[in-house]
Amino acid sequence: DKGHPDICTIFKFHQIYSRKDVSKIREKCKKAELGCKECKKNLANTLVNTLSDLHRKRKELLENPEKIDKILREGRKKASNIAKQTLEEVKRVMGI
Repeated sequence: DKGHPDICTIFKFHQIYSRKDVSKIREKCKKAELGCKECKKNLANTLVNTLSDLHRKRKELLENPEKIDKILREGRKKASNIAKQTLEEVKRVMGI
């Protein structure tokens, strides 16, 4: 049976997690070249790979608190600069 990716919940997940292959998945689904079972299996594999990468990165960070501190310091510095620029722009617009 031809699929209907525009109303398929599984396809919506593919749009998020399988971005580089989403056009191919859509076409194969519409042409009945990719069945629901295989489509779900492909999505499951993609999710496992994505989550395993996230778990690996989390483990690395937990084992290296200095790296977390560095990331937070850099983020705080960037946020502070953006906030400063925004405040200056607001003051300029308000004539303060």
